[in-house]
Amino acid sequence: MLQKNIKLTLQQEKTLKAIESFFKQYQFFPSVRDLAKVLKIQSPNTIFSHLKGLHNKGYLQKNHKGQIINISYPKNTSVNLEFGSNLVLGRGLEPPCF
Repeated sequence: MLQKNIKLTLQQEKTLKAIESFFKQYQFFPSVRDLAKVLKIQSPNTIFSHLKGLHNKGYLQKNHKGQIINISYPKNTSVNLEFGSNLVLGRGLEPPCF
């Protein structure tokens, strides 16, 4: 069930960024152990709680085995881009008027 509050905690943001960078580097999603190494967290339960929060807020999609299969951003969430501006996701682009 998706939560109405889609704002992420600091640790959830770090976890999401770690998942994204791992995927960019290796072309597959990290395991719990991989995330624990990257985030320097010893407890797998902590990783599970962050993943559960991200899934409940709509940022992660999982398969029937609980493996991450997709990262998605809920509609109308803003993402901070590296050059400092904000991009609102989920609205799509308007076609040009001729």
